[in-house]
Amino acid sequence: MPIMGHLAENGLTVGDEFRHGNESPSSRSLAFLKYCERQLPAGKRIGAFRSDSAAYQAEIMDYCHDHGIAYAVGADLDKAVVEQIGRLGPDAWRGLSERQHC
Repeated sequence: MPIMGHLAENGLTVGDEFRHGNESPSSRSLAFLKYCERQLPAGKRIGAFRSDSAAYQAEIMDYCHDHGIAYAVGADLDKAVVEQIGRLGPDAWRGLSERQHC
């Protein structure tokens, strides 16, 4: 069960971890994000974080919010998520640049 952290700008790997196959993909995700931060050169920071639904966790989104990290995290479209999406007005949506699609 691999997890990788890489820089979108140049594709360099910042961190990797090969977990046991029986470990949940969502376990220790915040710890891995913090590990990747520590691997960056002095004075550099993570400006944006993107993940699949394994990182759909309040502690990760709170951490990103508290540290000024923009984030995009996938979520299963369960009833609660669909209800929240339905409450968003048209001004809440914006398109992605070509770079953000990568």
